[in-house]
Amino acid sequence: MGNFGSCHAQSGEQSCTQRVRRKWLVQALVVINLTAATSAKLGGAWALPSTTSSSPSSHSSSRFRLTGYRRKAGPTPVLVSSQRQSPGQPMPDAMPVALGRKVWSTADAFLELLVYTTLWMSFSLASLVPFVQLECGMKIDGRPFWAAASESIAVYTLDHLRDISKATKSTGEHKMIFRQGCFHRRLFLLRALLAVSILALASSLLAARSWIVSLTFIGHVLLCAAYAKLKPRMPYCKAFYVSICVVFMAVAAPCAYAPTLLSSLGGATFWQLLLLIFSVALTVEQLQDIRDVDEDLEAQVVTLASGLGQRRARQLLLLFQAASLSLHILIMQRAHLPLRPHFLAVHVACGLCSMGFTSETPRSLFQVLLEPLYALPLLATVLRASTGFSL
Repeated sequence: MGNFGSCHAQSGEQSCTQRVRRKWLVQALVVINLTAATSAKLGGAWALPSTTSSSPSSHSSSRFRLTGYRRKAGPTPVLVSSQRQSPGQPMPDAMPVALGRKVWSTADAFLELLVYTTLWMSFSLASLVPFVQLECGMKIDGRPFWAAASESIAVYTLDHLRDISKATKSTGEHKMIFRQGCFHRRLFLLRALLAVSILALASSLLAARSWIVSLTFIGHVLLCAAYAKLKPRMPYCKAFYVSICVVFMAVAAPCAYAPTLLSSLGGATFWQLLLLIFSVALTVEQLQDIRDVDEDLEAQVVTLASGLGQRRARQLLLLFQAASLSLHILIMQRAHLPLRPHFLAVHVACGLCSMGFTSETPRSLFQVLLEPLYALPLLATVLRASTGFSL
């Protein structure tokens, strides 16, 4: 009996100790739960984030699940700041969010209205027309610029619509719009731009009342139409063909409106001008071929990137740019021409783009940053004229 009583006393003490410990543990968990709930109401400053989820609901559910209590149904608590706010003053956490949404909405509108609708590319390309006019010592005439811009919008928009219709999920997913409502909106914009650009080009040709102007732009349109048929049949020459078309438009469009435009240029200066435009166009087209290498392989179009590989295509592009810069300097020395540093700056910018843009570069950066390379000669010429800097 004595042993049994001592054992019973010891077991009673142990059970009492366990009950006390269990009570303390329950009280500690309740305190932790109340502290977490209070910190959530005060802005979440003391709430510990979960290691598996970052949403507030997952944190609160894990805390309630830890204590064994059920969460009561009710309205979701709104996190407010512990700082006192005036009745009309917005919450400090809401202002950065609203500003970020406004910035992103502006960026989306810019991409949808300008970049994805080919306006960005077309106006950048048409800027070569006033560049040639300024280099020839002529005042800017807006008629060839608007005619070239209308033709570029029509050609690029038609090409873009054709690419969207032929896009596949394997390589053309970037041309397929899966967001609800965006597909029809973009198609509507592209078709509207195509109709407006065709009307604008026709009105420009009719207003010119010159068969030279009409033949010039019709001939360029025929070259662009032939490009779609000849692209699979001219291996390694796709970028060179497009560059020749760009040079033709940049020089022939202003000359159609002013036939004596090039008479003010010497032979060496004229070749420097052609070399610069061709180098810019080849840089843009070759980098776009590196970007679209998967699509060209699927369509069986042999470019330098798809035929020789991206690494060799980039090396050849850098080699061509070094040769163009060397040829520019050689012509300058032989003809005793000024250095023309704005031309040199454009050549250097082409080299930097060739080293900076790769197949891993986001496609939007190709459209936003690379395509305006066409406008860099005009910008460099305007800056040189405004500063009066010459060597």
